[in-house]
Amino acid sequence: MGQTRALLTLCLAALASPGFAQTKPVKLLILTGDSDEPYHDWRATTGAIQEILARTGKFETRVVEEPRGLTGAALAGYDAVLINYNGPRLSAGMERSIEEFVRNGGGLIAFHLCSYGEWFGMEWRGGKWQAGPTPGWPEYPKMIGMNWAPEKISHARRWTFLAEWKDPAHPIAQGLDMQWMANDELYHKFDLMADSHVVADAFSPPEIGGTNQREPLAWVKPYGKGRVFYTTLGHDTMAFYQPGMRNLFARGIEWAATG
Repeated sequence: MGQTRALLTLCLAALASPGFAQTKPVKLLILTGDSDEPYHDWRATTGAIQEILARTGKFETRVVEEPRGLTGAALAGYDAVLINYNGPRLSAGMERSIEEFVRNGGGLIAFHLCSYGEWFGMEWRGGKWQAGPTPGWPEYPKMIGMNWAPEKISHARRWTFLAEWKDPAHPIAQGLDMQWMANDELYHKFDLMADSHVVADAFSPPEIGGTNQREPLAWVKPYGKGRVFYTTLGHDTMAFYQPGMRNLFARGIEWAATG
């Protein structure tokens, strides 16, 4: 019990540390409410994200569970938008509003289950994602800086692995340990765009279905005047319980929102 309490104390201290200078809370809008259940439970992971951010004392968050009903006015006053959703596409007007929000200087954060699905023009057939009849939301892959061909969607078996900062000088990583343990699925065989800057990666062992090479697990990129943070981690609440993941997520959101 004493060791567990000490670990939690260290984790919370890292989250509360002044990674960036700011004088007012970061206002974050979380868009959620639909996912490829039972594989990903948006209710549980949204709750985990809220807990992480609440413990830092740096964020004001609002959760919207029916994003398809939003208009562009819903984005007014927010510093960043976090996406925990891969359901049907939003209205054309709302998609344009998100693009303009980020292009004009807002932050965008997405993760894990946001790597495929209808926004990429895919549809669920025969128990797997396959190419659909439409190209999906054209700007979304450009914003998050990655594409994943449906026939390549895969990952090594879920296990605990060592993650490492590839760019320890980046503001997200500054002051944190060079390596940390992750308990998650390590995605592979996706394509990053040229302006995606990898800040963390991990080795994918071939003996458990991996690629025998280091795979990106977190990156940042510009979109207009805005900043985007993306991580392939975040499968479930166990993934978010890891101290390193909590630091990565809190720092990544804060960086995307404030620069």
